Amino acid sequence: EAPAVRRAAAFALGELEEAAAIPALFRAAADPDRETGMLAIEAVAKLGGDVIEAGVALEPLPEPERWRRLVPYLFRFRQEAKVALAVAALDRKDLEPSERATLHARAAFALARDPLPAAAEPLRPLLTDSDPWVRSLAARALGQVGAAEDLVRLRPLLVDAHLGVVIQALRAGQRLVAEGKSAAPADWAPRIEELLSDSRSGVRLAAIEAAASWPSQANGTLAEGVAGIAESGTGRERGAALLSLAANGDGRAGALVEKAAGAEDAEVRARA
Repeated sequence: EAPAVRRAAAFALGELEEAAAIPALFRAAADPDRETGMLAIEAVAKLGGDVIEAGVALEPLPEPERWRRLVPYLFRFRQEAKVALAVAALDRKDLEPSERATLHARAAFALARDPLPAAAEPLRPLLTDSDPWVRSLAARALGQVGAAEDLVRLRPLLVDAHLGVVIQALRAGQRLVAEGKSAAPADWAPRIEELLSDSRSGVRLAAIEAAASWPSQANGTLAEGVAGIAESGTGRERGAALLSLAANGDGRAGALVEKAAGAEDAEVRARA
């Protein structure tokens, strides 16, 4: 059969939701055609197959080839064993530099996509990774499975040059505080306040939303900045600022909501 046929078969088996297909897919994992093998690994993961057994199925192949086939779809497996495999794949030395960088990013994605608690420790060093996409992945994941100590690690990312990294760090910090894993660290408040007027709209919105987890009473100037946006901002940012104030129990929230509603009513009447 031509490679295209074998590829289609591997993909189709993964869509059938029949665990009985897993043995055939393990055989296909070591197919001479790499894409067929990768699709077979993905299908095994979709069907709930075991990641260790998938690795065993790849053993007939040279070791670099095993990683090329396993890592792209490692994120789909559900077993905790995938964490150790992802860590092992992060720094492979038996590949060309460009291929190594791709594998590294995919291994980071496997750790971060739907992070398991066991992934927290290997995710932490990735906050300083040279790839901004990896840094943002790690920040997002630590917001889900991290601990109070990670707020210290996330803080430097608030001055990162890359928009996505800053946004994910803000969201991660907000989540860790909102879920009660830590009190709101005081050294975040001045930087969040600065980011309220960032030139990048996505960063401004994330900063407004993050401010909801920093108590107004203890972070007065940050609260003033959010209140200013709630009063005179526009669009989504104004709505987020109103919600942020309300979440903080800020006494100004009610009056500003009424003012915003009145402005909208007036605009509607003007258009009529």
